[in-house]
Amino acid sequence: MGLVPVLCRWRRRNHPAPTDLEHEREASPAACWTSPAADFEHSTPPRWTPTAADLPDDDTEEWLQRVAGVSAELADRSADIHALLTTHAQTVADPRPKLAMLAKWQPVSPSALRHRYNDHHVQAVRELLKADPLVDIFLAPFLSVIDRDFSGISPALDEQLKRRRRMRSIVSEEFTALFGKNASKQLGFVRNPADERITRPIDDLASFMSVALKRRDPKLLSVFD
Repeated sequence: MGLVPVLCRWRRRNHPAPTDLEHEREASPAACWTSPAADFEHSTPPRWTPTAADLPDDDTEEWLQRVAGVSAELADRSADIHALLTTHAQTVADPRPKLAMLAKWQPVSPSALRHRYNDHHVQAVRELLKADPLVDIFLAPFLSVIDRDFSGISPALDEQLKRRRRMRSIVSEEFTALFGKNASKQLGFVRNPADERITRPIDDLASFMSVALKRRDPKLLSVFD
């Protein structure tokens, strides 16, 4: 299980969806699932392929690299789940759960739980409880999450994701127009830098995003700023 199934169920408990059946269907946790296998089937290369890296032709070496990539992704997801649960338990939950039992299930000492998260995790968890949270704030501390993982959680988030996809598309087109189709690999990226798997927080695209939006869709510039 990745962070997002936990995320969906946790948000359902703390920020109930509208009673409207269509909205319930759109926000159903069943639609919010992510796994390394699904990532491999629906993306080329998979999200856990590192930057500046192509898979080798040798089958054995390719298999070893894929296993290494999946294990690293699972480790990131595990760390994110620990951080999410512990942050919620110690800073948001009311009443708070029994921290001794939460620690026992991890297993760590109760005093070690505080080292599972930092101020950025606290800010991200509180942001996600809002009716229309900013995706970038949550992405920053949770390393295994990308834009598409928020799809279906709520109509407000889906609308935000639609704008983010448009922004990324504009930057991708601008990057290719300026530097050429092969620029990504020449600059050390396995994908276009605007890809959600390369630049997760959209704010990291910074001035390049501002210039691209100003040229191609000025209405989105105020949203980005």
